[in-house]
Amino acid sequence: PYMTLFPSMQRFTIYYGSMIVDNSTLYIVLRIWEEMFMGKIVFFDIDGTLLNSEKKLPESTKEAIHLLRKNGTYVAIATGRAPFMFSHLIHELEIDSFVSFNGQYVVFEHEMIYKNPLSQSQLEKLTSEAKVNGHSMIYMNEKTMKANITHDPFIEKSMGSLHFPHPEEKGDFY
Repeated sequence: PYMTLFPSMQRFTIYYGSMIVDNSTLYIVLRIWEEMFMGKIVFFDIDGTLLNSEKKLPESTKEAIHLLRKNGTYVAIATGRAPFMFSHLIHELEIDSFVSFNGQYVVFEHEMIYKNPLSQSQLEKLTSEAKVNGHSMIYMNEKTMKANITHDPFIEKSMGSLHFPHPEEKGDFY
């Protein structure tokens, strides 16, 4: 898995790859793009950018993306979400490049060019610490997500806010 969530009443701590990641990966991707292609590229976040507060894709967003392409701008997605969480947007908007898991899984023109999942030992350590502290876990990869518990109201609330159901329980998913 690439992302592990520790739900608590107030917030979620999100770990990507071998560390908590900032936007440096996106910056590197952008610099490579500029040096290789010397073209314009726009990265869109999903929540509050492509999708409105109701998690719907406005017609005006579709029109804006069409206009950008018409004017020679390459359009991509940059998000903390897992790819399976926005596959409908990729298809609907005909976007073939994205940076997901906040830089830990990158696809360029339908080809995965970079991935940096958590190691087995990191997952075991996080799972152990979560268990000691009474936290539930969600494990995600690019295709799916699983929980280490059948039901948790905090998981249900957080996934519900993204219009996803509570993931099925499979504690040994990682």
